[in-house]
This record gives sequence, C-alpha cells and structure tokens, in this order.
Amino acid sequence: MFYLIKLNRTYHLRLKLPPDISHILSKHELKFSLKVSRKRLAIKKVSAIKHRVRDLFENSLNNDLLDMKVMKYNIWKLIVIVNGVDTGTH
Repeated sequence: MFYLIKLNRTYHLRLKLPPDISHILSKHELKFSLKVSRKRLAIKKVSAIKHRVRDLFENSLNNDLLDMKVMKYNIWKLIVIVNGVDTGTH
C-alpha cells in the first residue's frame, strides 16, 4: 500500500510492505521524501513509480533478493528518477 504523508511542508511516500516481505525484513513500512510541497505533484510521482515498486517486490520474492539496503536503494532510485535528479549515489 502507498500512502502520502506531509511532514514539514514536504510530501513523503509511506510504503507499507507486503506481509511476506515485512516478515522477512522485520519492517512494516518504508518512508521516502518526494521533495515536493504540492499534493497534486506528489500524487503524480507516486503514480509514476507504484507499479515499478510492486514489480520490485515480486522480483525480490521470486529471486530471494530480500536485502533491506538493496530494496531501499532500488526504491530510492525510482524516486530519484521521478524527481528528475540522478546523483548516481546514495
């Protein structure tokens, strides 16, 4: 599940992990800044990545690639792409 939350005038993506993934990673959710203050733009960004994040979860489960750092980095990378800024590192 994807949720938008606003913290200090900036929207963040709150990503509830599927039960099979949260059980393995011992985490129930991940949070990422979308670096926008307008709700409409935040919704657009979430729409642009949500299918790719779901695919990432499915691929991780199918390939036993459940490493928290790798998953967070891959989701962060999708958000960076949507934000239009690719720093190459995180």
